Amino acid sequence: MVHVWDFTLPKPTSLRSSFGVFHHEIYKAHNLDWDSPRLEDVFYIYYETLISHRIMPGDLLFGMPEVHEDGSIDTRESHKHLKYFMDTLQVNSSAYPFYSDWPFEDPFGKDVDKTTRYFRSLYEYYAAHGWEDRFFVYVIDEPNDWRAYEEVRDVGEIFDSIHPGITFLVTEQLTPDDVSWGNLYGYVDIWCPLFFCIEDEKELIRERQELGDKFWTYSALCQGEKETPYWELDFPVLNYRVTEWMIWKSKISGLLYWVANYWDRVDDPWEDPGTWGEGEEVFNGEGSLLYPAEEGCLPSIRLKVLREGMEDYEYFVMLKSLGEESFVDRNVRKIVKSWYEWETNPEQLLDVRMVLGEKINSLTLEVPLKEEEKEEEKGEEVKENQEEKDEVVVEEKEEKDELFIEEEPVVEHVSEHPVQGNTLVYWAAGIFGGLLALTLLLWRRKSKHTGVT
Repeated sequence: MVHVWDFTLPKPTSLRSSFGVFHHEIYKAHNLDWDSPRLEDVFYIYYETLISHRIMPGDLLFGMPEVHEDGSIDTRESHKHLKYFMDTLQVNSSAYPFYSDWPFEDPFGKDVDKTTRYFRSLYEYYAAHGWEDRFFVYVIDEPNDWRAYEEVRDVGEIFDSIHPGITFLVTEQLTPDDVSWGNLYGYVDIWCPLFFCIEDEKELIRERQELGDKFWTYSALCQGEKETPYWELDFPVLNYRVTEWMIWKSKISGLLYWVANYWDRVDDPWEDPGTWGEGEEVFNGEGSLLYPAEEGCLPSIRLKVLREGMEDYEYFVMLKSLGEESFVDRNVRKIVKSWYEWETNPEQLLDVRMVLGEKINSLTLEVPLKEEEKEEEKGEEVKENQEEKDEVVVEEKEEKDELFIEEEPVVEHVSEHPVQGNTLVYWAAGIFGGLLALTLLLWRRKSKHTGVT
């Protein structure tokens, strides 16, 4: 027997994300080039595999427009692809198709005018289709010295001048490693610190959130002095699921991972898990959530568990929409205390998830009506009752009309003039009645003389 809850997870994914898909890895693994007839089909498999697990690809190759020399764009070929991903698959976030060396050689120097035209054109195109809030610029990764911080500030100013609606994401924490570098306040729209920085800077994060800054988080290698949910094969697979619970508790809005298909350092990722290494250190499974297959790719168990976490997150969102955010927060705290402390028994997480699911089910079965909804419902009932009464009156009238129509031919057969016809009938009946009475009288008298009764 199966007990089925009476609710469905929303198709659009609530938690934003960006997981890189390296093009060159796909070319190499499948022996493809730009002119290959299989290129589109293979890339679509990679993108759709991630999206079906509620994870968003970092960028969308076939959604990139044609870029002219002056920075203007042509979206005639790319539009159908982008519309499919944005409207049909409902991708909730993606990076602008832009790299440090493409589509311009020196985008923030001698080619800055072309860059300006390019981004303004792209933003207007996205806005015309309601996609502008789903895109962000991700062109600087982990700035780690004074010069890199200066570049962030310069680029941030340029994007602010191009269009205030363009959001600039940087994978960096709020507090620089060296105070002499200065800070990046006002230049970054989406901050994306490592897991441990979310915990260590939670007060600063709250202050910046109140000023309008957004926050995502990311994992890479095994960084931090204290252990967070590391994403390597050597750690419990629960780490991939509990991350989304921590994100909810921290009130941040996105999850980033540098790449999902990195196999460059191994001959065969199916046989050799050491996909990343630094010196003698090996990080098994790092950057590898997908595996190459004959027709495309196959998801790892770790990606499956990530999807479970994304689905858990949808439970949180649904309950919040039903007015139960505090209920969610209390139960999430049963599993995660901080980015350094969480429940390691998977059964405990599943028990709490069951409680959350039962709560959603009970609320969706009996959703209380608001006062205005009650008044509206009452008005609809009155309207329906009146309509039923009107229908009865119409039906009665129609029945009477039908009776009148049936009797009318009978009257017409009596006479073409109803009054004259009826008078003749009355005279005939009177004469007949008189003769009958006289006959009976004579019969009675005869009976007295003969004795006949």
